[in-house]
Amino acid sequence: MRTQGQARLLRLTKKYTQGKIARKCGVSQAVISLWISGQRTPTYDNRKTLLTEYEIGLDDWERPAEVAK
Repeated sequence: MRTQGQARLLRLTKKYTQGKIARKCGVSQAVISLWISGQRTPTYDNRKTLLTEYEIGLDDWERPAEVAK
């Protein structure tokens, strides 16, 4: 099950490339892909950047995404 953070980051990739998001966070594009897939989670500093740049909440990475019905 995806978290809200993963879902919001995935939606962002429709507007920005994973590479652009990665540069803002100081990580590689591969790391963004791992965050989206749930294989890794962003560090606290990366979460702060995601909050500042893209308004993804710090605790969105722990909350399950709502399932569309």
